[in-house]
Amino acid sequence: NPYWMGFLAGHPADPEFEDAWLRPGAVASLRRAPQVIELREVSIVEHLESQPDASVDAVGLSNVPDWLSAVELERLWAAVARTLVPGGRAVLRTTFLVAPLPWGSVGDSLVLDRKLSAELTHLERTGIYASVCVLERATGETRPAARPPGRHE
Repeated sequence: NPYWMGFLAGHPADPEFEDAWLRPGAVASLRRAPQVIELREVSIVEHLESQPDASVDAVGLSNVPDWLSAVELERLWAAVARTLVPGGRAVLRTTFLVAPLPWGSVGDSLVLDRKLSAELTHLERTGIYASVCVLERATGETRPAARPPGRHE
């Protein structure tokens, strides 16, 4: 993240090192591809709660669960589990070493891919995120892993 690195170094980001997806033209091209990516400025919990069951292929959650209360986390994970298609994924990037992952019956429907999560955490380069977790909506063929560790145990 060139902005974070510049902040740490005490100077503004150098456009030479700016990632292509951060440039204005990239945002414009994303807006031309609504069939692939849908950009929204809303509460993710409220948005997911308004969607039909099994209607979302993937959900990206950067920092979202980090600052939610236990009640709000329960709402978030219930909405994610309900709206993901079987085999759909949620990717969580969190500042916590122990990610605030789902628990209980919701945790049983979202399977933590421990191997991929560990690989992505190792590759995380911004210096902001302590963990990257990939959760997959259980299908008839996937079995939930043991309850993942979380801050609510």
